[in-house]
Amino acid sequence: MTVATFSSPVLATAAEILTAESFAIERVEFEAQIVPADIRDREASFASTEALLAEDPYFVLLVLAGPTLEELETLESTASMHLSARLTERPLGDKTWDGYVVLLAEERLRDVDDTTGVYDLLYDVSNVRRIVGMGIKPHQESVRHALRPFLRLQRLEVREVLTDVFDDLVDALAVEGIDRQDATAAISDFRKRASHG
Repeated sequence: MTVATFSSPVLATAAEILTAESFAIERVEFEAQIVPADIRDREASFASTEALLAEDPYFVLLVLAGPTLEELETLESTASMHLSARLTERPLGDKTWDGYVVLLAEERLRDVDDTTGVYDLLYDVSNVRRIVGMGIKPHQESVRHALRPFLRLQRLEVREVLTDVFDDLVDALAVEGIDRQDATAAISDFRKRASHG
C-alpha cells in the first residue's frame, strides 16, 4: 500500500491524524471550476484541486485546505459533487448518509458579519454535509480540533478531567499562535491582580 502525500501542510497533518484514527486515506485530485466574484472582470477558469479522501466504518470525508474560506467556497460545490459520486460507487449502507466535505481555512473570521457564509455552508444539506474549520494552522492541535467530530472519544482518567482552567487557557492560546511564555506571563499577572482584589 502506498502512503498518500500532500503538498498542503494542513492536509498532510490531517492525513497523519486520520491514519492514526484508523481511517483509510487517499489523495484525490479533481478539476474545479473557479468562478470569479464578478464574472464581468474575467472568465471562469478550471484548476486542479488536491483533496484528502478518508473513510472509516462510520464516515466518508473529503477534506480540502486553503488560505481563505472564500477560496474554499469556490471549490465546495465541485467537492460535494465529487464526494456524492464516490458515495454512490459502492454500497455503503447507513454510512451513505455520513459523507462530509470538510473545509479547513487558514484565515480566521474577521468579524461577526463573516458568519453568514459559514452558516449557509453548514446548513446546506443537499447531497452531503459540510464542516468548516477557520483559523486552522498546520499543526496537530489545530487540525485535530477541526476534525474532532470524526475522531474517537478518548477515555479520560478522573485526574485528567480536573485540570487547572488557567493551564488549559495557556494551552489554548498556544494553539492559536500566542507565544507560550507570553501567555503564561499574562495569566500569572492576572492571578496576582485577582488575588490582591
